[in-house]
Amino acid sequence: MRAFQIVIDRRSTHSASRMFSNLRGVLDVLVDGTNVTARIGQDHAIPLLRDLAYAAADLAIHRHTRATVRFYDQRDAWALGLERVDNDVLVTVFQAGEHPHVVVQERRVLGISLLRGIMNAIESVLDQEKDKTEPLFRDLDAARRFLESLRWQTSSRSIEIVDVVVEAQSDAAVSFSTEFSLRVYDDEPVLDNVERNELHSLLFTGPFHVRIGDVRRDFGNVHPFLIAECLLREAVMVLQAWESGSAFNHRRQVSDILIGIRLTTQGILSLTLGGASSAGFHGTLTFPSISVVSFVEATLAFSRGLVRPLLRHDRSQRSNLRMRVFREDVRSLSTALREVVRQDAKLNRSPESYRAFAASVATRPASNHSWGHGRLRFHANWQAAVPGVDLQSVFLFGDRLVAAGSRELASIDKQSGRILWRVPIERGVSVAAPHGIVRLSPRGFMHFHDLTTGEISMVVRLAARNGGLPAGAIVNVPGLPRLLIVSEGEKHITAVDYVSGEVRWRHTLGRGRSIKVRRAGKLLVVTSSDQTLTALDVSTGETVWRVRDKLRFTRPVSYDRNDLFAVSGDGALVQSGIEKLHAFDPWTGETKWIQCLDAGIRSMGAPLTTDELVVVALHHRRGLGLCAFDRNDGEPRWRLEPGFAPTISAWLLVDDLIAINCENGMMLGLDWRTGTIRWRHTTESPPDGDAPRNLDPVLRSGALFLPQRNVIVVRPTDGERLGEVEADLVPDLIRVDDACNVVVVEESGHVAAFSAGARLTLIKN
Repeated sequence: MRAFQIVIDRRSTHSASRMFSNLRGVLDVLVDGTNVTARIGQDHAIPLLRDLAYAAADLAIHRHTRATVRFYDQRDAWALGLERVDNDVLVTVFQAGEHPHVVVQERRVLGISLLRGIMNAIESVLDQEKDKTEPLFRDLDAARRFLESLRWQTSSRSIEIVDVVVEAQSDAAVSFSTEFSLRVYDDEPVLDNVERNELHSLLFTGPFHVRIGDVRRDFGNVHPFLIAECLLREAVMVLQAWESGSAFNHRRQVSDILIGIRLTTQGILSLTLGGASSAGFHGTLTFPSISVVSFVEATLAFSRGLVRPLLRHDRSQRSNLRMRVFREDVRSLSTALREVVRQDAKLNRSPESYRAFAASVATRPASNHSWGHGRLRFHANWQAAVPGVDLQSVFLFGDRLVAAGSRELASIDKQSGRILWRVPIERGVSVAAPHGIVRLSPRGFMHFHDLTTGEISMVVRLAARNGGLPAGAIVNVPGLPRLLIVSEGEKHITAVDYVSGEVRWRHTLGRGRSIKVRRAGKLLVVTSSDQTLTALDVSTGETVWRVRDKLRFTRPVSYDRNDLFAVSGDGALVQSGIEKLHAFDPWTGETKWIQCLDAGIRSMGAPLTTDELVVVALHHRRGLGLCAFDRNDGEPRWRLEPGFAPTISAWLLVDDLIAINCENGMMLGLDWRTGTIRWRHTTESPPDGDAPRNLDPVLRSGALFLPQRNVIVVRPTDGERLGEVEADLVPDLIRVDDACNVVVVEESGHVAAFSAGARLTLIKN
């Protein structure tokens, strides 16, 4: 007789809840006198008995074939899996969570014994309890009455046993294989509108075979699905470490098998496998010098080989959350591997037209040193309030200021502050176009607002945007079509003609996450935080050239005349990051040179380009740093160690110096040829919470405008102060026109305009 019994130990425990005055101690589940559970704390005893009663009732009346009852011990989450086979029930006990552990595998018990054992346990609890008015006891009593009203129904179902073989790849250097049996229930109901985490249905057993080269290792009965989950997680981490050139060392035990992975910085992978015993691991075997790609491909093949028969023979797996996550991980790893091994790099063999077009464009203009020894004075013109102002959607168009709030887009006369027009808008971001404002909504609508009236002149429907700001560029150059190029959805770059409103072309990217766009003449250079740097033809959207690297291109690129500079990295934290600076020919895609940056330091923003150097800003916990490389061959020229300025800073290249504006009130002018500080100013540090949101310096008519507590105006060459805009606002954003008139915008929605007064000049005798 296969007996099922629940024993309650009524000894006092420290974790006892006060409401259980009579039920003291813990609960154990026994099959044929063998304890098959961990000792269950009394806090969970009553709910377990209740859930076990209803689960057994479902099995008894053929409502379900499988049921899972979850419970807790003092530390971990556990589950009791019940599966009906003929008139018996198979009892499985396992620890749930990310790293499951099976302690009892399909212990067989008679169905009527299951009902009898649960009923006896419930009656024992209720007989000892004097006050049955507590909600849990009333719930338990209802479960007892329901269990008394039914009988174990004899089964007439025919259970089909399917033998599944996951074969090894005969021509692969690494392969995993297994075979197991599945019980198929054709009439098992499937809940189409409910997804549940059902690990119990995936705990089938079978032998596991590993073949690497000519060596084969066979393991006894294990849980193939748990092995596949573990291999999949390891493969993801191995591939990420291999891409970044990092070392990786990890060991994990799953289903009585030790799996050890070791990857060196040279990309050499070793795999250790072994069986477990109570005294430790024995019979381990290490396979050295395995190809990372072969290991990942073998893991994917083994995982797919498991998924296909499970979905084919068990319809309920389509609504199993555990299976869904597993399949998504398989697809994600497959995409990542395909991107890593893809050999689709392309060079442009006909760069003449692109080079000639860029040569016809004017070179970088020099700043106008028109201020000499003069001074600037500013007069307040007007103040206004724009509720919910979007700092990224405030623009100057000649004699008017256009600002977007939370509900309205408004145009304001720059001199008088008079509102010229305002129109209602929905949530989105604004882009300044030559003849108006373009609003991009998260739903995918693109509205063109006329600059004169604010009315919508065109509407274009694109794919919805899933969070984040769109990337793009405005093309308004003679000889090129007038285009607004934006990121669409997750993986597309789309060009819209802002005159006709038609979509001219749409380019599909690889994985496409954080998309960044930079125009270089007739080319559009696109990065999407993957291993690809792509140059598209602005007019057609066709790929002109493509570069691949093991590291990801995560930073904006810099284009200057006949050079293109980009930084690739592993995207890791500052303490472990690895990055490289690349110099490319922008017209062919050929690599000119590559320079490795210091490990543990992360770059910031796009590289700065001068006539002789390329300068990279560095982020470190100590603060901001700079390193300069020769533009022609990449050799290091000078370096400023991190810490000379705060990390939260903004910089601008002006003639022969780099102007840096810092959050702590410090302003610097660096000579970019030598890295020496030419001038330095320190103002009173803004109070906490009053630091400007945007510290970017603005250069107008030879004067440099620096947002601090007030807007400080200096001459770039020597740092001499030319004036100060004293506003009662935090200059979270400043806009300056060519006449040095200033608009100050605070994030609270307050806007103030100032006009530059008569210029004062010092006359020396």
